[in-house]
Amino acid sequence: MFDSHCHLDDDAYDADRDQVLARARAQGLRGIMVPGYEPSEWRDLASFCARDPLLRCGVGLHPWYVHTLDAAQLTAALEGLPASLTAARARAVGECGLDGAKARRGGASMALQLRVLERHLDVAHELELPLLLHCVDAHGAMLALLEQRGALRRGGVMHSYSGPAELVPRYARLGLRFSFAGVVSHANAKRPRKALASVPLSRLLVESDGPDQVAEGVDGRRSEPAHIVHLLDIYAGLRAESRADLGQACADNAEELFGL
Repeated sequence: MFDSHCHLDDDAYDADRDQVLARARAQGLRGIMVPGYEPSEWRDLASFCARDPLLRCGVGLHPWYVHTLDAAQLTAALEGLPASLTAARARAVGECGLDGAKARRGGASMALQLRVLERHLDVAHELELPLLLHCVDAHGAMLALLEQRGALRRGGVMHSYSGPAELVPRYARLGLRFSFAGVVSHANAKRPRKALASVPLSRLLVESDGPDQVAEGVDGRRSEPAHIVHLLDIYAGLRAESRADLGQACADNAEELFGL
């Protein structure tokens, strides 16, 4: 098993991070992707992930944080993105993407988010790295941009995919894979559950999205990598495939995507 998206450097894990890693290893996890989300965090990602062989990192600017940087800071972050990825020994570009809800609620405008995402796409192409894509209430804009540019050189993943099943083939043609987190544990989450059932096994990943998206049926107020075992049980119920087969396939897909 492989947790394709967990913010394990978040302070929610400060009190017991070693135990979190021990529980992940006890469940048989083969890896954990830790996505970067804003420049002040990027500097420490290499040393953070060096603490345990399970950990790999991405480096990117999450759309929620674009508006927290002034113009000079944003320019420096985007121009320095290739060097930051290299310094962190990153295996992916991101977390980056588009968030329509954030744009409507005082965050970065969609025009600015698109400009920032285009820079991430350019860098991913240049460095031949996959992308970790966040997309909320912006699938039209995301697909318009990606389809204009063509298939991604090293592919990527639609993290915590929230779009309809009907868009899965269009994203897949661009080289993208699909990961789902705790939201699919909710019986009323009809759209992501339908999408999960439609994704080809070769394009499927699983994630905790820790510390967020605590799944129903999991004790505690925080998601963590060991919980993907529970998520794979939900996957199995929605897809009529065994947890063991799903865990193996998702891990193989993640390791191929991240070049491990």
